[in-house]
Amino acid sequence: MSREFYESYGLDYELTLSSPLATQSLVLNLMVIELNQYEDMYGPFMRMEVVINDSMGLLDKFPLVGDETLTFKYGNPNEKKFTAEYVVYKVSGRQGIKDRAHVYTLHAISKIGHKNSLEYIYKPFIEKMPHEIVQDVYKNYLKGDKQLVIWPGINKITRVGSGQNPLQFINQIAKESQSPPTGGGAGYQSTSSYVFFESIDYVIYMPLYILFQTHYLEILTTNFICQFLKKKNKQLKEREHSQLEASQI
Repeated sequence: MSREFYESYGLDYELTLSSPLATQSLVLNLMVIELNQYEDMYGPFMRMEVVINDSMGLLDKFPLVGDETLTFKYGNPNEKKFTAEYVVYKVSGRQGIKDRAHVYTLHAISKIGHKNSLEYIYKPFIEKMPHEIVQDVYKNYLKGDKQLVIWPGINKITRVGSGQNPLQFINQIAKESQSPPTGGGAGYQSTSSYVFFESIDYVIYMPLYILFQTHYLEILTTNFICQFLKKKNKQLKEREHSQLEASQI
């Protein structure tokens, strides 16, 4: 999580549970014992777990069937605001602690993570660059609203979808993706270690060694990566242009 949001003092947040089947949303703040938000390179979707102390009979009055949305809003003394929406997919560990009071955990995943479990790919990609395939899958199957930040590959791939979910398909593409040689030990002769994951601000498809070069924490919290990519893409185009001129000579 960003250092800008990490301070625990003065944290002002609101956690709201809503459903298309309910007449109104429910603010859970007074019922929350523990709240965890996860961001993981190998996750790869953002997740949330909320431990609830329920003495209102929430599960009886607001039955959870899988269409519910958790909206998490918070800010801190830095005056930074953050909003994220998650889809509830499981309730676990329900146990009674006293009369009419139960404790349980709500498990939720980001919208694109939820979308990933509902979509299957049956589409051919013939002689396409790996980043073009990932862009197509993200746009047409995951349909995320976060900016997709990619590191372009250099090889062409032919792959036919045979019923994989989007993440499985992207991981197959990642195994074959090769990135330009930039001193990181990857290029025409080796397959780069591409990873696909969701962060607070972006969805990222890049080789690990590029993430290390651009300082991983900065990537998740600033627009540094966009500036870095523009610079690298410009250098790559200049190199290709000079190679073209040399071949013509």
